[in-house]
Amino acid sequence: MSGRDVVRAADDNFAAHASWGLEMLPGATVRIAEDLTLVDSGLACDAFNIVCRARLSVETAAERTREAVAYFTAAGRPFSWWVSPADAPNDLPELLRRAGLSEASSERLLMLDLDVDIALVPGQEAAIPNLEIRPVASRAELRSYAAVTASATATVTESATREDPEVARFFELAAPSLLRPDSPRRLFVGYVGGVPVATAELIAACGVAGLYNVATEPAYRRKGIGSAVTVQPSGSNSDTASSGSRQMSAGTSIRSGSGVAASSGRWSTCA
Repeated sequence: MSGRDVVRAADDNFAAHASWGLEMLPGATVRIAEDLTLVDSGLACDAFNIVCRARLSVETAAERTREAVAYFTAAGRPFSWWVSPADAPNDLPELLRRAGLSEASSERLLMLDLDVDIALVPGQEAAIPNLEIRPVASRAELRSYAAVTASATATVTESATREDPEVARFFELAAPSLLRPDSPRRLFVGYVGGVPVATAELIAACGVAGLYNVATEPAYRRKGIGSAVTVQPSGSNSDTASSGSRQMSAGTSIRSGSGVAASSGRWSTCA
């Protein structure tokens, strides 16, 4: 698979991550078209309201962009529009700017060969005392996953640390779909001495294994736990091999300089 093909496959994988199972949520809307994916979770959180995988023609791009922005404006919910190097047309960022959005952040997208790169980092889990990484298989474990995610992504100011309550609500509402045996979204929690401290999500789809939501509780960072919870699901999950996925895409820097690198940008109404 060429670098361009991998980037396009990573886009499709991200769309699966953003949309799979969300149509089961009360009040949610999922629109998957050939030229655009729009996901509205029904919650007031832009982590779960997403527009992505734009394959817009030059003739329709401006109108389709305005339609998507107008949809969330009418719904009164925040959202994120993710832009990747494979998106079209080339002037999509300018169209988003005209529609009132601004670039909020960008992430490094790395593509790693599972046959080569993951094998270079053996024994990550064993090197950290009392660390156990387990797949989420129950509502209790899913609540642990949600709690770590909310804590790791909390807004920190001089006066307070604010967690978004919509994170816990999302995972509670999505539990029936996320815990299904056939779910392609495999969630993992890292425990240290029985305490949940880290998370990761692996989804094998569209020819690649996408890694998302790698997070570690602030008090447990810089100990190698994030690396361990990245490598263990990617290297040992049976779904990765059975799906035929031989490359992994990740929005988190795992090993600089490996595989194909690109940048993915998140646009929103608030920078």
